[in-house]
Amino acid sequence: MALTLQQLIDQLQNILSVSDPDQTWPEGKLREWVLQGIREYSVRFPRRLSVSITPAVEGEGYARIYDLPLDFMDVLAVEWPEGADPPVWLERKPETEAGFGAGHYDIRLSRDSVAAARLVLGERPTNAIDKIRVYYLGLHNIALTPPDTLSVLEEDLELLIQFVKMRAFEERLANETLAADPTSDLVARLGHNARLAKEEFYRLVKQRERAVGGMVAWGGTER
Repeated sequence: MALTLQQLIDQLQNILSVSDPDQTWPEGKLREWVLQGIREYSVRFPRRLSVSITPAVEGEGYARIYDLPLDFMDVLAVEWPEGADPPVWLERKPETEAGFGAGHYDIRLSRDSVAAARLVLGERPTNAIDKIRVYYLGLHNIALTPPDTLSVLEEDLELLIQFVKMRAFEERLANETLAADPTSDLVARLGHNARLAKEEFYRLVKQRERAVGGMVAWGGTER
């Protein structure tokens, strides 16, 4: 069953209270670490998504260039017209190369994390009926509030939980090192726990990569 962000935070409070009973973490800090973990997982294990684009009027014809969703990471394929039988797939070709035209597309990646990547068609559409379907690898949702449901599949939650445990031990170690009591072995114990948490996180990542051939399709959807 899919979890909300708040449900995961409640679980993490319980888990961390057992692994480090002398430390209590505020919900805001746990939420920050969860979202950091989702960003990192998105790079390693992006979702497989797709979006349908309706050709838009531009001047006296239809536009060749269209914004892609902000969660876009990389393109898998472009189908145009959408739903044809058999399917019609466009060929990716740099728009700056000679011969870029009918049957081709390119992607303009944005250097600005706020701006969208753009789909560039090799020819102008001639109507708004033949939609364009773009299949792509996308980020997981990180614009989450506590009631929102996570896009992470249930079998991947262990990775996210371990990421937060790793961050918690690392921060506790950093804080205690600054205020270290030379007569206490607390820093050494925390350092040991932090190393173990990090090793376990990367062990789980490698195990998941082997299980799925290097990519996890975390809840692919169409739009």
